Amino acid sequence: AGTLVPEQALLIAAEAPGRVLRVCLAPGARVTPETELVRLTNPEVEQASFDAASRLLIAEAELTTLQTQLDAQAMTLKAETATTESDWTQAQLRFEATDRLAREGLSSSIDLRMAQARMTEIRERLALQREREGVLRRGAEAQLLAKETEVNTRRNLAKLRREQLSSLTV
Repeated sequence: AGTLVPEQALLIAAEAPGRVLRVCLAPGARVTPETELVRLTNPEVEQASFDAASRLLIAEAELTTLQTQLDAQAMTLKAETATTESDWTQAQLRFEATDRLAREGLSSSIDLRMAQARMTEIRERLALQREREGVLRRGAEAQLLAKETEVNTRRNLAKLRREQLSSLTV
């Protein structure tokens, strides 16, 4: 006669609080480390996991959109630079031809100065265009880094929420 008391009591705690949904084993059943003992439910943890996964997908989509926009901007700027380089070459050729004609007395000094002014203006535009490319590149790198950091933060939060959700199975 007497009360059976276990020699050693082992308490198993869930990482996240929850309400017992189902007890999977009968008392005294043999268990292994992989055996599911109890399934808990917690709507707040489930919703937080779903929200974190959704926010991660949104952040990844925004990163892809940002990369596409920045690539399009870079391509547009490269096309503008190529056009300006072409204008620069044409202005140089026109200046050289006008200079040659002016030395032979077939062109006025005004035409020569206008060709030189045009060449100078296009050279400055080309320098500004190349500077814009550098600014765009640095800005794009900063924007991408910020968005990638946001995606990584959301990825880590989603992983944490998934782990909390999976911890409802003890």
